[in-house]
Amino acid sequence: KVERKSKYAKFEVDQKAEFLAQLAFELTTREGAIRFDTSMLERLYALIRKDHGLPENEAKNVIQEIESHNGLVIKSGYDDFEFAHKSLQEYLAADYIVRLPALVSISSKLHRLPNELAIATSLSSRPGEYFCELMLRALSNLKLKASWYDTFAIRLIQEKPDLTIGHTVYTTIAA
Repeated sequence: KVERKSKYAKFEVDQKAEFLAQLAFELTTREGAIRFDTSMLERLYALIRKDHGLPENEAKNVIQEIESHNGLVIKSGYDDFEFAHKSLQEYLAADYIVRLPALVSISSKLHRLPNELAIATSLSSRPGEYFCELMLRALSNLKLKASWYDTFAIRLIQEKPDLTIGHTVYTTIAA
């Protein structure tokens, strides 16, 4: 319950979470990285800052504020940052994905997201329907490797989503 004043008006905890979710998504899909330096941060910040009402050319200050205010992002080297844990990056990217209006909008990036899509399925308000939509629509036309499906299935088993649709429980994935 410690409150810290933000240098950026209206950049409160929920807006920071949304910013970090989009940053995690872009870091995973565009860069394929878990660690980012200032130049990568500046590129991604320029890409997403308007979505969050943040000023231009403030990437380093924003990430330093996030680092000092909540510890979700940590400085891991002279010019390197990363999320406190890889699972945190995956969770935030999944949070971003689950709030998208349609998975088709990111269909070209789905091949990079087996863990994140499993988490997004679990985060969904209707995991069973989300799973069906993902399998039958979003992934059906993609040529994904068997290893992608292995990773997705293992993570889905770990997340244990309720795949109930209506009153029917589908048990296509068993532990």
